[in-house]
Formats: sequence, structure tokens, C-alpha cells
Amino acid sequence: MTNIVLITADNQPPDLLGCYGNHEVHTPHIDDLASQGVMLSRFYCTNGMCSPGRASLLTGLMPSQHGVHSWLRDVDLRNWPDTWSAIQEFDSLATVLQNSGYQTAMVGKHHLGQPRIPIPGFDETVTFVRGHTEDFYDNQVIDHGEEYEVKERQTHC
Repeated sequence: MTNIVLITADNQPPDLLGCYGNHEVHTPHIDDLASQGVMLSRFYCTNGMCSPGRASLLTGLMPSQHGVHSWLRDVDLRNWPDTWSAIQEFDSLATVLQNSGYQTAMVGKHHLGQPRIPIPGFDETVTFVRGHTEDFYDNQVIDHGEEYEVKERQTHC
């Protein structure tokens, strides 16, 4: 079975990476992954905001179909039902892969509902409590249900 690694980033144009031709920003690990895999040269976002883009990527649906039209505000978290996920009613890419025998994991920004409720289809999750962050350090992390704060910076990745 082939491994699938999907890397997403908010507000990052492809030309910010070395594998897409940037000679000023050094991204050797991503460039190495790209050299061994598939690079998308014509991939378009259905919505410029993070939550609808994630919802579309995971469901294969347009925002008008899945209902997430803008980013989900962290301040509204307390008003959402305790188990709410914006895409819980749809099969997700993770569910389809899981049903095909893949082990699935999500690491990073969740931002599609209650952060403590994993998106259906992911076997493993390490996500952030807040969706909008400027820095991953001093951020609250949910690691397989355990919460802690990231204090130390990594020197290289």
C-alpha cells in the first residue's frame, strides 16, 4: 500500500517552496518529499478562508454543499454543541482512506468544529485548541486526548 502524506498550509502560495522554484526559501525536507511523490501544479482552493478550504479538501464538496462558508471563529467555540463538527454528516477523505485499509492521522490545525472532538476517519490526532495562531509555541495542544502547552522551540524540522 502506498503512503499518502497531504501537507496543507494557510495562506501559503506554492512559489514559497523550493520544490516549486523558490531559490530564496530553503525547504529541503518538503522538497525531498516532493521529489519522491506527486506534486500538484493545477490545484485550486474553493474558498480563500481556512475552514471552508479544509472542509472542501476533506469532503470533496463545495462550500455551498458542506455549508462552511467562512472561517470558524474561536470566540464562538463556547456556543457550539460539545460534540459539533462542521463536516460530521459527510464521508471525509480520511474515512474513505480508513475504509480502504489505511491508517490515518491528522497533525496540526483542526479548525472544523470542537477541537477536542476528532474529525471522523482519523485514527490519530494531534491538534490545536485554537484555530487562529501566529505561533505554535505557547499554544495549547490536544495530543490523543491529552492537553498540554508547547513551550520549547524546535531548532530544525
